[in-house]
Amino acid sequence: MNKSFSLDKELKNKISELLKNYKTSLAALLPTLNLINDKYGFIPPEVEPEIAELLNIYPIQIREVTTFYSLLYSKPTGHHRIYVCNNLSCCLEGSQKIINYLVKRFGIQLNETTKDGKFSLYKSPCIGACEKAPAIIVDGIYHYNVTIEYIEKLLSELG
Repeated sequence: MNKSFSLDKELKNKISELLKNYKTSLAALLPTLNLINDKYGFIPPEVEPEIAELLNIYPIQIREVTTFYSLLYSKPTGHHRIYVCNNLSCCLEGSQKIINYLVKRFGIQLNETTKDGKFSLYKSPCIGACEKAPAIIVDGIYHYNVTIEYIEKLLSELG
């Protein structure tokens, strides 16, 4: 299913309002991309020329930012995004076991989305919760001292 994307009037208005808060339009690029990422779940490549025109910048500047930040997505993601911390502390406390379990349970690899579009799975280098390892982030919410049993409970709550 190929869906065509374009910025709707509401989103364009939000971007115009956002621009009023910045001295330069380039400074508004990241907040603009966050708005679009929040609306679609990713930054559709076909809207990059529209963004460039609205902000009066070059399209390549958009691509540079979208490929730099790991929380800006270039393709559709799952409804629920799961990040498993894999720094040293989390690794020592079993984060790789959690990753292996989720890969097997979902039938996907890291940086992929389940066929039903419910879950995307990512590995994060550090989420700043070393004292509560292993830790994960699900839909922006931190979960600490995670076990397989805890994950199963969490997944059943998410549906």
